[in-house]
Amino acid sequence: MKNKIEKRIKILKEFANANSIKLYISLSSSAEDSDKPFFGGVRVTKFFVIISLINVSQKDLEQLFPIIDKYSDKVFVDVEKKHPFYLKEFDGSEDDEILYSNLIGVAYQKFNYEKIVPWSPSRLTAETAIALLRNYNGGSICGLKVSLIGLGSIGLKVGLYLVEEGCSVVLFNRNKIKAQNIADIINQTKSEYTIANASFSYNIATTIASSSTIILAANDSNYIN
Repeated sequence: MKNKIEKRIKILKEFANANSIKLYISLSSSAEDSDKPFFGGVRVTKFFVIISLINVSQKDLEQLFPIIDKYSDKVFVDVEKKHPFYLKEFDGSEDDEILYSNLIGVAYQKFNYEKIVPWSPSRLTAETAIALLRNYNGGSICGLKVSLIGLGSIGLKVGLYLVEEGCSVVLFNRNKIKAQNIADIINQTKSEYTIANASFSYNIATTIASSSTIILAANDSNYIN
């Protein structure tokens, strides 16, 4: 695994040097069904080339650190936890030691602080969704009524951001209690001076009919038949 990864990263570093640009490497954990890291996309701009390594666990990063540190100018590290804690097993005794809590934890142990750029996939996705909605509505979404379907990590952030910008939001989730709880959380988290609020619906047809704008923040096709 290490040899294949180093070979590809080395080629990209040579390309970056030949074009006088930087090489960035993005590391993310993942819930995908893979027992080892794999490469995602490569993006090239006038200033940098960036490649993503997906499904990197704490143990993987310990092994790959020398390669990544050698070739990269910056390391973008996913702060979200999608892997279990890593336990150092000595002899199976009660003295097993928790080494790192997540990917960002081992990154701060290994890399120079200045080299790390923390990032959150769900936060980026949520912020991008809000930005697209702003652009579609001429720059301002205040006063808009939005139906939001799906209340996972992304949906929760989208719902809160919408209310903070003055949108009234109708929430739907297959888990009805979760929809009600998240509506309460958003309404308790927002500023007391924010008039907009979040409500919830137990019926998806009602949720869709409630607003002129619908955001699907779910990855399951069973939400809509």
